[in-house]
Amino acid sequence: EPARAAKDVLLRLMRREEGPPPALAAVFSHGIAPVGMDDGSVPGLFRAAGLRVFASGSLPLVLTVPGADGSPVALPANWLVVGRNG
Repeated sequence: EPARAAKDVLLRLMRREEGPPPALAAVFSHGIAPVGMDDGSVPGLFRAAGLRVFASGSLPLVLTVPGADGSPVALPANWLVVGRNG
């Protein structure tokens, strides 16, 4: 899941001189608001559904979109390992 800190990266991509990447433009055109939740609220949603969070952490989510220097853009992201209790 993109972390809250990914919002700045996404906004920069949307404002590129050549326009936003097609995939990202499609997300926004459908009214999806990425990074709309607080990072800490995501584990609680799984717990409220009766699931257990076994592990969590942060890693960059590398996109297929090139940045200004040509290297892939990396979004700050959070991961969870979730499963049933017992």
